[in-house]
Amino acid sequence: EAIVDTKDAFVLHETRHAPVYYFPLSDVRDGVLEPSDHMTHCPFKGDASYWSLRVGEVFSRDAVWSYQDPLPEVPELTGLVSFFPDRLDEGIVDDGD
Repeated sequence: EAIVDTKDAFVLHETRHAPVYYFPLSDVRDGVLEPSDHMTHCPFKGDASYWSLRVGEVFSRDAVWSYQDPLPEVPELTGLVSFFPDRLDEGIVDDGD
């Protein structure tokens, strides 16, 4: 089942890390995210909030994160969420061609 469909993905490239795709929270399917108490801090992006992902009978704890109030150096992350790729069955990136 698709959980996000967007034309507004943002790709963040960081040194020594694979690219990370961020998606508008508004493009995530309703009802699949459950807020989590888990939080982490990144000195480059700020404090991350987490959600667990529930699709049917499948539950993945803390599978989604967001910098809801990112540091001033990365304002483009505001309102975006990202998914841990290893907690999804499949991710498809299609540039529309």
